[in-house]
Amino acid sequence: MDLPRHRRPDRHRPARGGAHTGTVAARRRSTGGPGRLVRAAGRRRPGIRAGVPGAARGLAARGRGVRRRHPAESTEGQAADAARYALHPALLDAALHPVVLRHEGDAAADGHGWLPFSWTGVTVAASGASTLHVRLTVRTDEDAVGLLATDASGRIVISAGSLAFRPVSAEQLQAARTGYHDHLFRIEWRPLHLPTTPARTADWALIGPGARRTAAVLERNGASWQAYPDPAALAEALAAGAPAPGMVVISCEPDGASAPTDSALTDSALTDSAPAGSAPADSTALADATRQATTRVLALLQEWVADERLAACRLALLTHGSVTATPDEPVSDLAHAAVWGLVRSVQTENPDRFLLADTDDTDASRNALPAALLAGEPQIALRNGAVRIPRMTRVPVRQPQPSTTDADWDPEATVLITGGTGVLGRLVARHLATAHGVRHLLLATRRGTAADGAADLVAELAGLGAEATVAACDIGDRAAVAALLDQVPAQHPLKAVIHTAGVVDDGILTSLTPERMEAVLHAKAFGAAHLHDLTRDAGLTTFTVFSSAAASFGSPGQGNYTAANAFLDALMQHRHTQALPGRSLAWGLWGEADGMTRNLAGTDFARMARGGLLPLSNAQGLALLDTADRLGPFGDGLLLATRLDAATLHAQATAGALPRILHGLIRIPARRSADHGIATDTPATLRERLAGLTIPAQRTGLLLELVRTHAAAVLGHPTSAVTAADGALPDDLVPADTEFRDLGFDSLTAVELRNRINAVTGLRLPATLIFDQPSPAALADHLATRLTAEAGTPDEPAPAAAAAGAGSAGSAETGQQRSTGSEKQQTRGGTSTETVESLFWIGHDTRRIEESMALLSAASFFRPAFTDPSDIPEPTFVRLAQGEARAQGEALARGETRPALICLPTVAAVSSVYQYSRFAAGLNGHRDVWYVPAPGFLEGEPLPSGIGAVTRMFADAIVRFTDGAPFALAGHSAGGWFVYAVTSHLERLGVRPEAVVTMDAYLPDDGIAPVASALTSEIFDRVTQFVDVDYTRLVAMGGYFRIFSGWSPPDITTPALFLRGRDGEQMPPPWGVPHTVLDIQGNHFTMLEQFADSTARHVDEWLTEIASVRR
Repeated sequence: MDLPRHRRPDRHRPARGGAHTGTVAARRRSTGGPGRLVRAAGRRRPGIRAGVPGAARGLAARGRGVRRRHPAESTEGQAADAARYALHPALLDAALHPVVLRHEGDAAADGHGWLPFSWTGVTVAASGASTLHVRLTVRTDEDAVGLLATDASGRIVISAGSLAFRPVSAEQLQAARTGYHDHLFRIEWRPLHLPTTPARTADWALIGPGARRTAAVLERNGASWQAYPDPAALAEALAAGAPAPGMVVISCEPDGASAPTDSALTDSALTDSAPAGSAPADSTALADATRQATTRVLALLQEWVADERLAACRLALLTHGSVTATPDEPVSDLAHAAVWGLVRSVQTENPDRFLLADTDDTDASRNALPAALLAGEPQIALRNGAVRIPRMTRVPVRQPQPSTTDADWDPEATVLITGGTGVLGRLVARHLATAHGVRHLLLATRRGTAADGAADLVAELAGLGAEATVAACDIGDRAAVAALLDQVPAQHPLKAVIHTAGVVDDGILTSLTPERMEAVLHAKAFGAAHLHDLTRDAGLTTFTVFSSAAASFGSPGQGNYTAANAFLDALMQHRHTQALPGRSLAWGLWGEADGMTRNLAGTDFARMARGGLLPLSNAQGLALLDTADRLGPFGDGLLLATRLDAATLHAQATAGALPRILHGLIRIPARRSADHGIATDTPATLRERLAGLTIPAQRTGLLLELVRTHAAAVLGHPTSAVTAADGALPDDLVPADTEFRDLGFDSLTAVELRNRINAVTGLRLPATLIFDQPSPAALADHLATRLTAEAGTPDEPAPAAAAAGAGSAGSAETGQQRSTGSEKQQTRGGTSTETVESLFWIGHDTRRIEESMALLSAASFFRPAFTDPSDIPEPTFVRLAQGEARAQGEALARGETRPALICLPTVAAVSSVYQYSRFAAGLNGHRDVWYVPAPGFLEGEPLPSGIGAVTRMFADAIVRFTDGAPFALAGHSAGGWFVYAVTSHLERLGVRPEAVVTMDAYLPDDGIAPVASALTSEIFDRVTQFVDVDYTRLVAMGGYFRIFSGWSPPDITTPALFLRGRDGEQMPPPWGVPHTVLDIQGNHFTMLEQFADSTARHVDEWLTEIASVRR
């Protein structure tokens, strides 16, 4: 029977019908043969969800979450997508659902479901199937099935001798899901390791005092540079015939008083009006400084994009103390924090033209600045020479802080809600009254009681037991805010502020004016500043502002809005450093239209959906508000609350279009070598296509098809409707001679289309492109002229146009992608290894951790294995720290009072010496610290055949290396498994370590999902910091997980210390042997990162104590 697969065609609007995207069929086998066929059911039957939540949702639910393997956006038509897989994972997933149905009765009875665990005898005979006929044969042990699947023609696609299933409880599934909050994120500034030989740009222009301080560094590096007093001087030099520089650096940091002038291209554009190093005296002065900074930079950017001579120049804006790049770092320049928000929006409208850099102005940072600006990152911060880049990461689930209970919402205190009669203000007011027992609400709004629905809201809240007062207040006026606060009765003092007020006035860069900037900054940014200043000594327990994720992502056409919200984010982080409560909740899209979203058109929602942004329901938004509140006073000053569409983001990642800030969430896959379609061309492949066409009309026709295809995507037409059966766009969808205005393009969609055309052609086209070339046909003619002029004759095509300077973002990005482990994987030419790697990351991203680990475990069977340690090279011990001085070449000092510490590796795919480097640095000068690697993580290395093989290898190597000198063993995470296994073996040999230390190590079968989730998160979050994660490393991790499955620590007599991160889940230590438990700073990861010194100190003190007892 056929099981039709449907899914909703539009994620950002409610669907009226499903879109058929594929078929999977189950073939009934005759009853006379051996085994029994497990038949698929055509509908969900009651009881399934009780056992395995979500297991019976079928392919319709899973299709949205699969990784798309082509750059084009594809929300429909998975049949075309199937050709890019050996076997589409969603199709295989659907084929196995009958097994879940077969165990339906058991699931309902005992609360367990069944999920695939291990494969045996797998053969993939064909690829690209879009339809499967599946035969599942139950094996005699009842917990495994044989699989045979054919395509529509009867050709075998995949067969498996046995697929074993294992039971999983609802609690286990929930535990796997709750490692991180689903829709709550933070911004982490992660280290960026610069290349030893950075790329060089042609020449530099340095404008402003802060920028000119880098001149000496450029000169040492052999780069040419020229200093200018202001941008106007650069413009004059260009007019006189000087060549345009590759990189222009303009200092925006406060550097002395400067009077405003009419032109942005003067030195006043570079400096704040306040004296160097000073802070505004009060919130009014801060508002003035912010207004001046954003107005000047706005004018600078507008003049920059209007000057065609600067089209190939990249502009870097340099600020000082405008972002929080390290923990507990103050924001010393709030005014230019708003500039960061403005420029982030401009970056989305003008890709690869503008950079943001924030520096602490130390000598080390000045030395690193040129290389950092050429690293290909749009935003960087430099702190004492270290370069950091912003990455969005999930917020881990942790226990609520004792101080963050509903008791903080004092029923006798007053809660102020600005924008209190708006949609979001109403939601929050009702929620506080019903969920938190708030009884006194002050609702501030511009119109006061004249606001629509104000009286009804007061009556509704009264019915909920809350007394609400609606007050008229211009929240952007300091005196008005002071008068508002004076209204708070003494018997009900103000204890909480929730700032939801705000307006929007969207427009692309060229349309913004100082007045439009002021209109948005006034209520949102300046209002928050006044509330901050006037309540500083009020003893508030809560100060929450409603910001926007657009301030972190950047959003085209919202420069003023992102500026205001970036100011909010920085202000709340500033409050944290002042020991004041403060949290900025940067929301994504709310599903219910309010004053700021009701005017969005269908194309706006479509654009957001293409960007991977999904709407939050009211219930989800309020739940996230409570979750953020429960994180307590040590929570982040900035949290992003938004729903992201993983499938869309994966498609962007595959296309190389994923915003850099999201690289911390979505793995960047290696590019496949499949044939490129017109919508997925790169500048190089497009030129190859054009070079193969000798007739001008053919080249123009190809470019017209390209323009129409991208225009259709921008307008939100589903991909299945974009191409006909022959791959061409239907003529009536985007008519060639119809003007873009009549097709529905506005300024924002015009910018998006321009950016798409820029990316695929390599040209630098203006934002006014579709107004200068008003129809698809006119634009295609224009592109043909430009590309033909660059390429020369068709017989002698020129290479793709390079971005200005070797250090452009495009070239740096390409270079970085080529150095990844996945690219090395492709170079070896093994599509099967790429499939394993891709499927693993699909499982990681969709939180199917257990299945992902089972896949790697199965793949590890095909790796060479050793049983006798003498068959492999002896491992190399790497010194990480040195204790007492000794003769050169002497490994360990016999009789030393401080035994050396030998660190054993974890089994995560990033397993490397770097994991212990910061920890070891804290012990330098106190004791020797050594690291010994595990075999199998490098290409060509075999894996151990079992625990015994690797245990003997480590033990034999340690005995030979220490040669009788005292030593202790340490292991973090799964490294603790090695520590106990090796120690037990050494004790049997009569070689007893002084002590053993395990750090946040848990048993491999103590619920596989949490352990595997921690390991895969470690890989994902640290993949760019330590090593390239490739097929070899992933399968090695799976192999070690496989051999340790079912293992429990043996009894040992050696003194043992168990370190547990107090910021983690606070799980009880699993070891069933005597040991000392010590709770320390940090969580599973940070105990060896920012808290590594503290961890090292605890270990050293304990080892010293153990040594003194033994003496």
